[in-house]
Amino acid sequence: MELILIRHGATAWNKDRRFQSNADNDLSELGREQARRLGERLKNRKISRIIASPMRRAQDTAAAIAIHHGLAVESEERLREIDYGYWEGKNAPELVAEGDPLIPYYLKDRDFYGFPGEGSFFNARNRIGAYVDELKRQYWDTDEVIVLVGHAAIFRMAIFHLLDLGNIYYKRFDPANAAITSFKITKENGIQMVCFNDTGHLEGM
Repeated sequence: MELILIRHGATAWNKDRRFQSNADNDLSELGREQARRLGERLKNRKISRIIASPMRRAQDTAAAIAIHHGLAVESEERLREIDYGYWEGKNAPELVAEGDPLIPYYLKDRDFYGFPGEGSFFNARNRIGAYVDELKRQYWDTDEVIVLVGHAAIFRMAIFHLLDLGNIYYKRFDPANAAITSFKITKENGIQMVCFNDTGHLEGM
């Protein structure tokens, strides 16, 4: 199988690097154009299923792909962004300025220290890892192409799960808006990363 992970197009909060969590923000004008170009990029690819986080920013990005394939966008709760609780809507500098007691520890070592909401990257990784494993069992060594549309932080956890990497590499993997990350999964070769953060369709933006 081929498993394609795509982060949603840009939102206004992405520009300021705010924790979006479960805020159901729309795509910005830039994000809508990114999604349109993404759909054009993938319109001639064979795609079996398109599965997205229920958040509007992910659903609208997925719809821009689905329109070229006659597929319905399926929703999956486990693709939701990591829940950062009361940090939602704020960015790290704002939380530091407010004297938030947790943010200094999070910035120092995201892998070790927890955060509000979902509580830790381990919890989020268990959530997305279980879903990815379900898809692997279902489509292992087939020629099906499954597209998942979601969010940056939760897809970091998916990538680490697939590659058996520690969460310590969080800062080294930063999925861009509307970028394509792809894995081939076969009995012969196991799990292979084909590409990461492919944004060729966004050149000039």
